[in-house]
Parts: sequence; structure tokens; C-alpha cells
Amino acid sequence: GYLRANGLTQDRLAAKIGMSPSSLSAKRRGTRDFSFEEVIVLCDLLGTSIDEIAPSADEVRASKLGDA
Repeated sequence: GYLRANGLTQDRLAAKIGMSPSSLSAKRRGTRDFSFEEVIVLCDLLGTSIDEIAPSADEVRASKLGDA
């Protein structure tokens, strides 16, 4: 994925954005949410855009419906 393509490990990425590896892991798994600011920094470090990594509106709606 994006980490490997940028020569980063999860630990190195966590250090670059100023969070613990365990916090980054929880956020990547979806058990905790990224802040908007963290997403911006991640995109910059990974050389991508929010459009490329964010789910579509349809995916979000489907996720919400699946939780009901």
C-alpha cells in the first residue's frame, strides 16, 4: 500500500506525524478516527490526496446502513 510505496513502516510514519505506533494502528484499523489535520499530514507524507484515500459518499452510506 501507501506505506510500502513510500518506504515507510507504520512505526516511522507514526513518528513523523507525532503519534504512537499503537494509536496509528488503531486508527488504521478503524477503531479510532483520524482527525482532519492528521489526514492532511498523512496525505502529504504519503504523496496522495484525500480524494484518493477517502471512501465515496455511497460507501459511507452503505457502511452506516450496515451498522443499523
